[in-house]
Amino acid sequence: MTTRIFSVALFLAVVSVAAADNFDAGIAAYERGDYAIALQVFRPLAEEGDAEAQYNLGVMYNRGEGIPQDFTKAVALYRKVAVQGHVGAQSNLGKMYAEGKWFRKAAEQGKVFAQNNSGQLYIKGESVPQNFGEAIT
Repeated sequence: MTTRIFSVALFLAVVSVAAADNFDAGIAAYERGDYAIALQVFRPLAEEGDAEAQYNLGVMYNRGEGIPQDFTKAVALYRKVAVQGHVGAQSNLGKMYAEGKWFRKAAEQGKVFAQNNSGQLYIKGESVPQNFGEAIT
């Protein structure tokens, strides 16, 4: 029985070290601009529930790095880890809302309230460069 418990513990330790090494390889790939490798590392880890991988995958979606830019996917990933207390995800999520990305998306679909809010951000230059032409579109 003791041998079996030790074997299970050893297996879990090896898996944890391998995952950490894999994550570190993903970070290294991301930092050198090799987004395809970073994506290959982060995506499966994120699907397994790894908060740091979810955050980093969210960053890639938010910026469109190695993957088509998709604010909806970025927000979904940020939300998953923001509720767990991930400060970076909380900050990025707040920034996306403050920049009016969601106002703009709703405005493009004809939502009058969102059109007004998006226009106000551009008129005042709040979280976006002041742009009167953009404000009236």
